[in-house]
Amino acid sequence: MRAAPPRRLLPVWLALAVVGLGAAPATAADFASQLTARADTRVRSPLPGDRGTGTTLDLELLPGGTVGLGWDKTQLGVSYTPSILLREPQLAGPVLLLHRGRVGLSQAWRRVTLAVGEEVSVGDLDVGSLRQPEGGMPGGVGEVQTIGVTKYVRSATLASLDVSPARRLGWSSSLGYQVSGGTEPSAVLPLQHGPTFSSELAFELTRLDKLSVRLQVTGARFSTQQEQLVGQLLGGWARQLSRRVSLTAAAGLAVTRELVPEGAGVGEPGEYFELLPAGNVSVAASVPVPHQTLTLNATARLYPFADRFTGAVYERLELSHSGEWRPWRGLSLTEAAGLAWAVPVGLAEQAGDQLYYGEVGAAWSGLPWLKIGATGRLLWAEQPRLMVPGQLQWVVTLSVALLHQNVAAW
Repeated sequence: MRAAPPRRLLPVWLALAVVGLGAAPATAADFASQLTARADTRVRSPLPGDRGTGTTLDLELLPGGTVGLGWDKTQLGVSYTPSILLREPQLAGPVLLLHRGRVGLSQAWRRVTLAVGEEVSVGDLDVGSLRQPEGGMPGGVGEVQTIGVTKYVRSATLASLDVSPARRLGWSSSLGYQVSGGTEPSAVLPLQHGPTFSSELAFELTRLDKLSVRLQVTGARFSTQQEQLVGQLLGGWARQLSRRVSLTAAAGLAVTRELVPEGAGVGEPGEYFELLPAGNVSVAASVPVPHQTLTLNATARLYPFADRFTGAVYERLELSHSGEWRPWRGLSLTEAAGLAWAVPVGLAEQAGDQLYYGEVGAAWSGLPWLKIGATGRLLWAEQPRLMVPGQLQWVVTLSVALLHQNVAAW
């Protein structure tokens, strides 16, 4: 089945937004806009595609604009946030342009909220362990493989429904379809497309305890003719241990399916099914310190990881920790560390893949129109399966952002 090109998906949600505008009754409306001009200067270790062999430099320009319109209980948002990356400008390196846009529409009723959205990215993308994947959660554990610059496309279509049928009962579901990957025939990051579905039922047992059941299914078909399917069913418990400490835990099983065609280069050809454990534990704490509070978070996660480079599915263990301290207004100090390890369970074609990282950062936003930040990140990645020796990567980033915000009502 061929996926619809991303440029054809965006007008669908724009049309829905226009319909929503036309159907809404005449009422007071709120309008908000934000313009951003941000520049990130990075000093880092050399990566694939670099001309230099020692310390090198990146300059990334991140202009952006977001507009939001709200009336009654309806919200419409549109944003365009491109990236202009000057890689090794001191050596007249390439200029990489990545277009990124998003449109979202939500409608809230008394106990129900419905939202639809579309995200699109098209252009040149720098893919590596030092950068979060497009659409990934900031601060998460990254990927092991680093490939450098590739022609890239991503389209993510998502619809979500949140329902509160009773005071202590909540149900949320989302359904989406995603296309992503390299657009060149020989791309190391193959093009993939497939659906994603999740549904969670949560019940507030007591004032301190909350129980949940979550079902998540994702599927992908690659341009290499490989196929992935991962389904997880987890039971969860959240507990407020004290006024400053909370615990969240979940455990369950995952069912995976892999289709490996002839010539894929990842294991023996065939269709494989596995039953794997899945679960996570996280602790959040607020520790009183001079002037302000230190916020700490620690998470351990075990789950089937769907590798977008190889098309394989394998068990992955992730450990991560982060902390934030705001010594005074406008200043934030952060630190984080973590690891990812391909666990030798089941087929485990990529057993031994590993990644370790640590980072520190500081950000100042003492003025409403100015934000300044600095971060340092150190990372070790290793892939024994590819006979690639361990690689140490590092980056130091200075970020300056100018913002202009406007809010109006009529």
